[in-house]
Amino acid sequence: MKWISVKERLPEHQQIVLVFAKTQRGTDGYGVATFVNSHKMNEELKNGPYANECVDLKKNPYFFCSQEVKRHTFNNVSHWMVLQKPLCK
Repeated sequence: MKWISVKERLPEHQQIVLVFAKTQRGTDGYGVATFVNSHKMNEELKNGPYANECVDLKKNPYFFCSQEVKRHTFNNVSHWMVLQKPLCK
């Protein structure tokens, strides 16, 4: 497993990954997050009851949604890593 720079490549839409980011306090932080491609998300939302929740693609072309803290997104993600499959079921 290796860290992948967001400048090199992004995860697949709705892929759950480990992220490395700077926290609001400026320290390094890690977390498990779902990658969201905003263009794909907007396409999914636009014809449904949540069309008003589409995001501005210029400001937020993608984001990482925390799996641990509800409604939290990671800012300043620099690297991500594919999560290993569990060894047992």
